[in-house]
Amino acid sequence: MSGRGPVTDTQISRRTLLVAGGLTGVAAFIAACGTGGTAATPSGTAAPTGTPGASPTDTPAPTPKPTTSAELNWANWTYYMDVDPNDATKFPTLENFKKKFGTTVNYQEVIDDNDAFVGTIKPQLQAGQDTGWDLIVLTDWMAARLIRLGWVEQMDLGNMPNVTANLQDVYKGVTWDPTNDHHVPWQSGMTGLGYDKAKTGALTSLAEFFDPKYKGKVDYLTEMRDTIGLTMLKLGLDPSKATRADVDAAIAEIRPMTRRSRRGSRPTSTTSARSRERPRS
Repeated sequence: MSGRGPVTDTQISRRTLLVAGGLTGVAAFIAACGTGGTAATPSGTAAPTGTPGASPTDTPAPTPKPTTSAELNWANWTYYMDVDPNDATKFPTLENFKKKFGTTVNYQEVIDDNDAFVGTIKPQLQAGQDTGWDLIVLTDWMAARLIRLGWVEQMDLGNMPNVTANLQDVYKGVTWDPTNDHHVPWQSGMTGLGYDKAKTGALTSLAEFFDPKYKGKVDYLTEMRDTIGLTMLKLGLDPSKATRADVDAAIAEIRPMTRRSRRGSRPTSTTSARSRERPRS
């Protein structure tokens, strides 16, 4: 995401996408992300309607009434679903959904980096093949990229009453999905910093995370919007108006503090520059 504010603001924040329909209207996305070996319709190519060879005056066959999928494969980030306090392997919201609709949901917390995850399915998306996933949760900037590339199919909002009834105005009409029919918000949050006060004492400014005494003990996320944006704030620069020179200055500021580049988003050091925001509803 682009460093935008939390859900209470009038903008959309990080990791805010469930790139799929409401669970009862997910079929529109399945063909783009891949399902059952069925290739997606190429971007810009309209799927044929009616009977092959029929004249223009023939009446197209009625669209079959959609049914809830018997099985869904869902890829998500870690800690983005409510957990049963008595059983960490169960998710109450998911359990309630499965009980209500009788759908088997293969829920896996396998996303820890937008680029890394999309890299695992990009070849299939480019070829219009099955990715193995029906639902994926991505940060809005990555979801926007997939939509612009034509890898996400249009959804039928008529089959998604939960979305049309509950989607707040602040999430409607985004530039990369102005008709709100290629994605659904999942969760929202904000960028934060975490540190062990018992070992560091109170840290009161971004500059303290760049103290040489913490060299090699600060974890930076791989996503540019997190790490570069945060460092730009430390330098007094505005991430929303970043120039190439600003980015280069941020990288130069980070480089002396690092031992090696890290992939992922789980800090293990004493002091952590961290951003773990939830995708939107």
